[in-house]
Amino acid sequence: METAAIKQAIEELLRALGVAVDTIEVSTHELSGSPKFVIRSQESRLLIGPRGETLSALNHLLRKVLAKRLPNGEDTRFFLDVDGYQEKIIDELQSKVRMLSERARSLKTNVELEPMSAYERMLVHASLQNDPELTTESFGQGSGRRIVIKYKGV
Repeated sequence: METAAIKQAIEELLRALGVAVDTIEVSTHELSGSPKFVIRSQESRLLIGPRGETLSALNHLLRKVLAKRLPNGEDTRFFLDVDGYQEKIIDELQSKVRMLSERARSLKTNVELEPMSAYERMLVHASLQNDPELTTESFGQGSGRRIVIKYKGV
């Protein structure tokens, strides 16, 4: 999908919300290779919301808007961030996963993580998919869905 169309949709949505934007930086997301849009705004707290819930909702809403505008089957994968919030969360999650996977490995036991979003669970699964000693499994329902890092020898 053309990044200009995504950027335009982001600008239109933010304008409709009455949110002032300084810039929207466009690059490529390192993990997924999808287009990455970083919104820079003085009102970033408003766009992020409590625990990133508003940012997650903006992502969802933009995907729905773009899916309606585009011909059937056109890819709408992109990564939306506000003032580096998502990158900070990803870095913290990766550090936590490294620590907990080492705990599972050294204690030869399973380690359960706290509930997290589908995107965060996907990152955890992806980060450990090639580990020869560990595997991951999601369980639970809705907002309580979580991951267990399992030691394969257990």
